[in-house]
Amino acid sequence: MHSKFLPWDFIHKFPQTISTNSNGLLAYLTSDPYIEAILTKQLPKKEKMFHCYSGSDITRDFIEEHFCNLSFFSQNENIYIINAELIPAQNFVLFSEKISDLANQLVVLFFTKSTKLFLELSKRDDTQVVTIEAPRFWEGQKMLSLAMKVKQVDLKPEVIRFLLENLEHNFESFFRALDSIKVTFENGQIDFSILKELILRERFDFFEMVDLYYQNPNKLYKVMLSNELDFDWLRSLANFMQGHLAKILFPQEIREKNKLSKYDEAILFNNERLNLENVQNDLKYFSELEILAKSKDQLILNSLRLKILETNSNTPI
Repeated sequence: MHSKFLPWDFIHKFPQTISTNSNGLLAYLTSDPYIEAILTKQLPKKEKMFHCYSGSDITRDFIEEHFCNLSFFSQNENIYIINAELIPAQNFVLFSEKISDLANQLVVLFFTKSTKLFLELSKRDDTQVVTIEAPRFWEGQKMLSLAMKVKQVDLKPEVIRFLLENLEHNFESFFRALDSIKVTFENGQIDFSILKELILRERFDFFEMVDLYYQNPNKLYKVMLSNELDFDWLRSLANFMQGHLAKILFPQEIREKNKLSKYDEAILFNNERLNLENVQNDLKYFSELEILAKSKDQLILNSLRLKILETNSNTPI
């Protein structure tokens, strides 16, 4: 059985990751190491004894030693395996067969990426499989709320707003910031002058990125290149820019509206102002960037560098 959840929905529904009466084989997929850390930490380790292994540990010798020789499970020990995508495919067949013979034991697999093995598991009726979906770029507040819950940090609305405005919306940034706040403000009283020095701005709103594009595309590409490599952020931005540029190229639907928003007015203004051939080329480029980001391809950095070199920063679009 295969289920899909957003992180906060899953953790709310399953605060211990698994049911304490679970047995057999369970599999989880999340590409975010912080979410994986939450899931493994919240396993019911007081109720069940667990041993942790990596997927690369699951050799044929390991299987023979730990599954064919049931003395390993004589004390009702269970295991969870991180980086399960590293389990060799030829070993997993035997591994799976041995697990299915275990009536009261538990094996939990944590995958960091979808593989043929994970897809095969998701089709099995005897295996509970869960995909933790990546949050969308506009769900930053929910991400921060979850991070605060996990870190047991209670922040005032103005502090939350400051973090959302200045941090990249991902769990790494939020967890790092909350750890810094807990260490710096041990009494819970936050001094904003200190907070502003502690939390340096790293987030640019997507609409701010559009403004950079209007000024000159190179300004946008340079910000993308200067940020710490975040494939999910780059993919979301590239997708957003494609939608935005498509509206500039094809504004007919906006023109037919009875009432225009400021965003709509900006679209129509830039449809008249910009070189549409350049906009079309940039639309194609952002499509290529999205593919590189989705593939987590390091070549995206070289692509941005080449684009900056090719684009004359002194020539308006």
